Amino acid sequence: MKLSQGLSAAAGLALLAGVAAADTIAFDFDTTLSYSGTFETTPFDLNNDGLDDVNLGFFTGGAAFISTLTSWNQPDTGPIGPGVPPGDILLVGAPYQATVSLTRFFREEDNDKRIKLFDEGETINAASSPNKGDFDYLYDGGNSFNPDQFPNVGDGGFVGFEIEIGEGNIATNDGEYFTGFTGTTELFYGFMNIQHGSIIVGMSGYNTTPGAGATVTGTTTGGPSPVPLPATGLMLLAGLGGLGALRRFRKG
Repeated sequence: MKLSQGLSAAAGLALLAGVAAADTIAFDFDTTLSYSGTFETTPFDLNNDGLDDVNLGFFTGGAAFISTLTSWNQPDTGPIGPGVPPGDILLVGAPYQATVSLTRFFREEDNDKRIKLFDEGETINAASSPNKGDFDYLYDGGNSFNPDQFPNVGDGGFVGFEIEIGEGNIATNDGEYFTGFTGTTELFYGFMNIQHGSIIVGMSGYNTTPGAGATVTGTTTGGPSPVPLPATGLMLLAGLGGLGALRRFRKG
């Protein structure tokens, strides 16, 4: 995988409330995910903040999907006792607060069952669409309620994302799960080129300024960016809550 990032040279004017096109970082994931015969997911950190934002993967049977994530870092509670790893007490302990990243993708304005695709040069921002989603089939798994987004080889394009970041509450009474933000949050916007052919992940990017729009570009804009790591641990999620589990993720 080859990735690169950097600041764009052009600064955009605010066209809509709180929206600008400055500081868009673009990089190429240059990654193809193929079905291996079993359930598998690969998470992607779209905005390079150490918290995963997007899952791409396959259900057993080969249905390809996209799922956005709610992610946070579990705090290190330090030594608890002999043979007890740090953090284990949180599984039976009190709730805690963490910095939470909650991601959604944009759906079409007039069809909330279809992912909205953006053109190169278009800016993704708060006004892109009132409709947002967190799960869709890409191909070979759709139905009337969740239709395949990219049914044919070669289908796809730039998908737009909204990433909400702030302090939030994490409950621990039944595993760990996010219960809500505790104060003001910041919104960031990004994009990812996704195509059917297994799942091809290409040019992606995000804006570094809260509230500012991310301008879709077809070229990279600078230095290195982290590689998304295969989610071997997330393969267990299918048995730990189905689609709901796919939308939640914490990093220990």
